[in-house]
Amino acid sequence: MQQSHSQVLLEYYKDQDWIDKSAIVLSRPPEIQQIVYLKEKMQVDELTICYPEPPIYAEEMDWVNYLNVNVFTPLWSNTQKQEQNFRVGISISDYGEIDFNQLHIHPDELKRLSQELARHLLVNKNILIYGGDLRANGFTEFILEEASILKNRLPKKSFSVENHLAWPLHLLPESLDYQADYHEVLNQINYALPDEFSEEVDSSSWLEVKTSQDRYIFSKCLRAMRMESIKGSDIRIFAGGKIQNYKGFMPGVLEEFYIAAKLSKPIFLIGGFGGVVKEICNSIVLNRVSEVLTQEWQEENDSDYKDFMAYLYGKSYNFNYDELHQIIQSVTIESLANKSGLNVDEYYRLINSQFIDEIIYLILKGLNNLCKN
Repeated sequence: MQQSHSQVLLEYYKDQDWIDKSAIVLSRPPEIQQIVYLKEKMQVDELTICYPEPPIYAEEMDWVNYLNVNVFTPLWSNTQKQEQNFRVGISISDYGEIDFNQLHIHPDELKRLSQELARHLLVNKNILIYGGDLRANGFTEFILEEASILKNRLPKKSFSVENHLAWPLHLLPESLDYQADYHEVLNQINYALPDEFSEEVDSSSWLEVKTSQDRYIFSKCLRAMRMESIKGSDIRIFAGGKIQNYKGFMPGVLEEFYIAAKLSKPIFLIGGFGGVVKEICNSIVLNRVSEVLTQEWQEENDSDYKDFMAYLYGKSYNFNYDELHQIIQSVTIESLANKSGLNVDEYYRLINSQFIDEIIYLILKGLNNLCKN
């Protein structure tokens, strides 16, 4: 059943012009005996063969060159010469059960998206940039696992994931565990406690968020990390994202979009997986800010956040949602598509698709177009 489904799917890709229409479609990676049989049967010197993801890379199939065969998957070709060499920031986090009930997508699909994205971006010589999340079975772990698997499969190549950690997250013991377990692929960048809090807080100790002042410190640390990591990114990719129960000034993925848009970074929005990114996409398409992205909604749905905002106003800290809303309303699908190397129709597909292969295909197509330009 699985093999039959794979072949039907690849035939569909042919119809979409993702793959060469003359390619022979197989349900699994080819073997030498199978190639010899096909060449004799078809009486040809060259063969083009497509099989399902994940790819087996050229370094692992040297024999195909000897037999004069081009083998590839829909998202990867062993004849591909172009290396993208971008610094790609990934803003992906859980979105919660509320969107699972509405979208009928299991939360694990978001993790699978992060793994598939990591694999294809890394093999194309991009550096991945991620921030935070040291939980077991979290997104950092999934991304690093993919990088580590690639390193084992292709030991002569280098793969790099930058994990940016705001103070005090890098004080957690998990931080050292990650550095030890993934030292071949991980470049961990730790951010110091901002100087303005140096006399108030012991920078060598963990900060428990018990008061509004504690949250203020934590929020400032997160924003400083996000600002620097996004400045250092060439591209930003967004998916999922909490709408509640966060520690910063606003939902983390929303804040990262806000900063990336202010800095005019090329942005890929994956709206079909729910969360904050779905609300951002809806706001842009409708040119009307989603209620979820307003201070009023956040305060109504989180009493701690209402107290925190009151505390910020008491400190006369210059923070409000007005600039965020202005930025969202200034962004259009046309401008997003133009900066990301896609046309408008392709970008609409990107923000609506729940099909991981299609999402990755569109992102890789956009990056390749940006390389050409």
